[in-house]
Amino acid sequence: MRQTKSAWFLFLSLVVFVLDRFLKTQLFRSEQLEISIISQLLNFTLHKNYGIGANLALPQSLTIILSLIIITALTWWLVKSNNKKTKLALVLILTGAISNLIDRVVYGFVVDYISFVNLSFINLADLLIFLGLLSLIFQKRERPA
Repeated sequence: MRQTKSAWFLFLSLVVFVLDRFLKTQLFRSEQLEISIISQLLNFTLHKNYGIGANLALPQSLTIILSLIIITALTWWLVKSNNKKTKLALVLILTGAISNLIDRVVYGFVVDYISFVNLSFINLADLLIFLGLLSLIFQKRERPA
């Protein structure tokens, strides 16, 4: 049963990765596209993110190098880990990180497209990273000190 859950979770992660890549490509091709889901609260629109977390500006080459270092470290952790929950969390983080790295290499920025109250822009890859990090935090809290 657990193998089935893990396989389903990995499949879902792949589906979200493909959906994220598809949405980014479509929005990048038609820069004028804007869809209001909940007026003034939740919108889909193209936002070119040249920074990293919280739009912190760093040189593009440094951002790519840091991304590669982080992806390599997380991949090493994934290979060495024996904990299935940790592995699944790492797969989420890696999936999001790789999608955003592809953007940086191909476009020179990350394509964000989900806007909350016109203040913050994210994409599905960011959500995967966030969910993976959240899972790791909760796993840490579950383990005895």
